[in-house]
This record gives sequence, C-alpha cells and structure tokens, in this order.
Amino acid sequence: MESSSSFLCCNDLLFEIFSQCSLKLVDKSKTVSKVCKDIMYEPMFMQYHKKKTGAIYGYLIQSLYKNNHFSSVVSLDDVISTVSLDFLPRKSQILASTDQGIMCCISRENGWRNERFYVCKLMTKQIQMLPNPKLRYMTDKVAMVVLESNPLRYKIIRLSGLETRYVYIDHHTYLCEIFDSKTWLWEQSKIMLPLRVLISRDSIFVSGSVHWLLSDNRILAFDVKTTTHTIFSLPHDARVKENEFHTIRLVKYKGKLGLIKGLGSEFEIWELENSRTRVWKRIKEINAEAVEKKEPYCVPQAVGLYSRDVALMKGRDYIFYNFEDASLSVAKLDHHLTHPNDVFPFRSDLEPVDLRGLSFADVLDDIAIA
Repeated sequence: MESSSSFLCCNDLLFEIFSQCSLKLVDKSKTVSKVCKDIMYEPMFMQYHKKKTGAIYGYLIQSLYKNNHFSSVVSLDDVISTVSLDFLPRKSQILASTDQGIMCCISRENGWRNERFYVCKLMTKQIQMLPNPKLRYMTDKVAMVVLESNPLRYKIIRLSGLETRYVYIDHHTYLCEIFDSKTWLWEQSKIMLPLRVLISRDSIFVSGSVHWLLSDNRILAFDVKTTTHTIFSLPHDARVKENEFHTIRLVKYKGKLGLIKGLGSEFEIWELENSRTRVWKRIKEINAEAVEKKEPYCVPQAVGLYSRDVALMKGRDYIFYNFEDASLSVAKLDHHLTHPNDVFPFRSDLEPVDLRGLSFADVLDDIAIA
C-alpha cells in the first residue's frame, strides 16, 4: 500500500515538474521512460503545461481567398487566434509545420515566377530565408521535421510531380528534394507511385519517417536520415474505397503513427503498434452524435487528433470534440477561412531559436574561401 502511494506521489511530482518545462525538455523527457511518457500524454498535462509556460497547442487554419492566403491559429482553451502572422512577407503561404512551432513557407511577393522559400517561428516572429529548390516543377507536397533542438537542425522534404512522357508507363514519378539545415543545400531523389494514386495533403512525422496517406489504402514512409522510402498497407478493416479517401486521416497517437477513420457520427482510432512489423491495433470507437446534432445540415469529418481524447472535427464550423464526455467547443474563424485548404497541427513555446541551422557559420566560411 505504501509502495502504491509513493508511486502516485512520485507521478504527481513528475507531472508538476514536467508541466513547467520547455517543449524541448518535454520532448526529451518522453524518451526517458514509459512512466514519463505516459505522464505527458495524460489528458490534463497539455492544459497545465499551457498554463504554466504560455505554450500554445492547437491548429493553424489556412485558406485561399481572392488569390491571397489567410491563416489563423485556433486552440481549445480560448478558441481564438492569439498569434499574429502580420510579420510574414506579403503573399506568403504556409507549406508545412513542425511540433516545435517552426514552419516552412513560401513568399510570392514578386509574383508566382519568383517564389522564395523561408522558415519562420510564429511565436517569436523569426524569419530565415532559404536557398530555393529547383522550381521547374510545381510544388506538390511539403513536409518539415526537426531532427535536433540544440543546436537546431531541420530538414524540409519537397515533392513535385515530373511529367510522364509515355502513356503506357504505369507509374508517376515525383521529384523529391531534401533541404538540410546542416549543409544548407537541397539534395534530390525520386519516388515512383502507380498512376492515379493520390497523396494526402497532410503528413505525420514519427519514428524517424514522414508518412503520407495514399489513395490506394497504403502509406508512404520517407526516412529523413537515409532519404529512402517504403510503402506499406493500412489494416484491412480500416481500408476504404477510392471515393472515400477523404474519410481517413493520419494522426499522431501517444507518439506513434495512428489514423482516424469515419464520417458523420461513427469514427475509429487505430494505432501502429510496431513500426517494424507493421502491426496495427484498433484503439477505440468514437460516437460523435453531439457533433452531428450541432451540425445538422452537413456530415462532420475528423480533421485531426488534438489529444488522445479530443478530436478536431469539421462541419460548417471547426469543433474541438471531447469524445470521453461528449463536450465540444466551436472555433471562431474569420469569414476568409470558412473553406480552408490546409489544417496544420500547431505547437509552440516562446523560446527564440537559431533558424540558420547547425553549421551556418561554416557554410559562410566555405563560401568566402571559395
């Protein structure tokens, strides 16, 4: 009995300590032990951490309106934007986000033919221009990941579609360009997929790989260290018809790759238990009747997983839905954002970072010597 009481007391103490740590330390602590990891995935931890540190957890909603991109950050507690994007260059579009609040963007201030890639941290209003990739082919998908936090090192993965020259070729080739802040250079590789197979807009970074959902009930996993890719199947019971591709979203569930599937009032959450053996497990079934009653003239769709018991749902409005107690909060959005193009998970603290990369000074020295 005393042992059990001491364990609970220790957990409470760890909870209090972790709730005052920076996001950098929180992420590192998740790898220390299962106990630490479980504490930081408790439903209340996110709320306490936000209160103690001022960190923001939520989503960045982006929409194209009259040839301009508009964005706003929504969160569960205040459901209004508390982040200003006014400091970004004109004609900016957000392309990808990370769990550290750093985002990859593109500016078209001087026209579509003069695009400029850059990275930024919204909460600290920091911007760093990047060398451009090859812009001969239009950007199709972009993902960004942070590999190291001190010093900062990140990679950006850009997919652009190459033209298929012969009609009898049964595959489509994507040019894959990878920017590494350590070398300050773009590298190239190629990814081939069957014709007519679509890639989802959103991506999930877990276990060292960026994951995109494919429209043929498979997942494309791109290893950011080896710059190689693999493709594996969804669990049989989670597969859908091609015209139901929009009813599945890849999510991050307790640090692992997961997916949320469904439409209307019935949803399922799946977790990839083992990334090497590709073993999936159905975690829970969700009843979303409360959302359906709130949105009687449309069919609610799951957009993301805010926490292990709260999903972001899309009907006419964006709704944070707690499927444990059936409570919900409606996110207030500007009219420009009523039909968004992108929804990015957003998590950030107030700590400034050096966006120039791991060895930016060395790169400048090499350029000067050359």
